[in-house]
Amino acid sequence: MNSTDKKRQFILEFLLPYNHDVSLDVVEDMIKAGQIMGYDSKELFKELVSMDNQHDQLLKITYLPTQDDHYIVNSDNSTWISSKGERLLCVLRGQLPGN
Repeated sequence: MNSTDKKRQFILEFLLPYNHDVSLDVVEDMIKAGQIMGYDSKELFKELVSMDNQHDQLLKITYLPTQDDHYIVNSDNSTWISSKGERLLCVLRGQLPGN
């Protein structure tokens, strides 16, 4: 498994129990947990943004950059993970064959 897939699996697995708690607090907790696991916080957050609804559509939320290089979450959804993200997590776990 490549490093991008490992980060994506970590993100999806972390968000799964919090799927109905769409808040920045969950993102902050995920970044902290990722650092403990040895992930660089900037790289982890960059991957989270690439997974959002405007990019790879693995998440239902969208991250929007601000002028001071911070991000805000934009979501009308009550859950984090899209059906595409759920499928990818199953593939990464080896529960479904890849595409």
